[in-house]
Amino acid sequence: MGKPSIVFVAVCFLVSLVALTGTSTSAAVAPQRIALFISDWDYNLNRALDGPDEKGTGPFFDDLPISCRDDVPLGGLAAVRDQLQKFQFQITYVCNANQQGFADAFSKFAQTANALPPKSIVFIYYSGHGIQAYGNAFALPVRAAKPQLDNAYNLRNGTAQIAVASAIANDLQVSLAKIKQRADLAVVVVLDNCRNNPFKGSQAQLDSGSNELVNIDTQKNVLIQYRTRPSEFSAANDAYSTILATELSRGGDIGAVMQAADDKLTSLYSAGALGDEPTLNGARLFSASDGFYLTEAPPPTVLSSGKVRAKLMRASYWNLVPDPSERLKLVDMRVLWCQGPGEVERRVYAEQFANFLRLNAKDLDIKSVVVVPLSQALNDFGGYGHVRRNIMRYDNAAEAAALTKIARAYPDGEFLPQKGKGKGGRPTHSVSALVCGAAPEYSEDMLSKFRQ
Repeated sequence: MGKPSIVFVAVCFLVSLVALTGTSTSAAVAPQRIALFISDWDYNLNRALDGPDEKGTGPFFDDLPISCRDDVPLGGLAAVRDQLQKFQFQITYVCNANQQGFADAFSKFAQTANALPPKSIVFIYYSGHGIQAYGNAFALPVRAAKPQLDNAYNLRNGTAQIAVASAIANDLQVSLAKIKQRADLAVVVVLDNCRNNPFKGSQAQLDSGSNELVNIDTQKNVLIQYRTRPSEFSAANDAYSTILATELSRGGDIGAVMQAADDKLTSLYSAGALGDEPTLNGARLFSASDGFYLTEAPPPTVLSSGKVRAKLMRASYWNLVPDPSERLKLVDMRVLWCQGPGEVERRVYAEQFANFLRLNAKDLDIKSVVVVPLSQALNDFGGYGHVRRNIMRYDNAAEAAALTKIARAYPDGEFLPQKGKGKGGRPTHSVSALVCGAAPEYSEDMLSKFRQ
């Protein structure tokens, strides 16, 4: 029998918070909601749906099912648009954008987003071809030069390969960075596209040792719903957008809506009814404690119930792992909290998470749970304090799978464990997840129990 795995979860929060700047006003401005749809399907721009290029030698990528006509969405995209219109979203729609058209539309939209009042919601939906490599995700615009990307496979290093991708496609990280990070602005991004790596298996990719199972690094106020996992192709149909439209129709907090859509999609995938396994960058990603709502009405009381929340967590876990024989047996789960300024809140948070694990240890196959501190020296100088919520210390494949299940079961934790390599390319198997963000607010009675 091999050595038992010891999996750690580090509950680390940035000590310094980003200060928001702006001019104060005496009267509050009502939140606004804006949306940008970019849908690409006619990749040679001949206004006709062409069959696939069987030889793969054509100048452009294959057409996708028709999703728009003259900036008018069709099918599942129209269903999503209709729900957003019901909640007074101001919608910009771009059909079959080339690289410059994509960049221009995004830049103009970002300017509008950056001027929105507090508690506003920004919704971005991209549908079309996409790729992901070396932690970079790209939207492939219409008339993107496919032969250039094919030829880049033989380049000697990943940097050169990414340079080619950047020359013909739109880097999604660069695009999203145009929207300023603000704690009072929710940015929801839906990526309805493939995430396959066109350089997978190339000598450059093999030599790099790059972890290809990661999500892209984004700002803290950006929530991304990916249709499929990293390195995977996605089906060309309306299944994803139809389910998302259904969940949007229910209204409420946009973070909860996206979590509900993810849960539904994951359940269908686990049951074999859906070919794509979705990925969500956290369920409660936005730092405002009272949420971002599609309607002005307050959230239903039942959603704030601890018992209801715990039930939802367990349901999410069982949907993911219906067969107990497939679950990894963990011997010891260690929850780490960072010492230093604000440590009391972080310790309370760690204890609450540990209690959840203990209560659900049987379901999650956890033998024991230990809460331990992580020194400020390690936090400051070991690099932990500089890790964003969607770049993790890395686990081996089995540990990553187990932690992903736990993350799904505990969406409030905003964990995103991923496997890969650590500093200097060395494998790291001890730290499972780092959570960087503001600690929740607790009552003085709660905090006093943990003060030295």
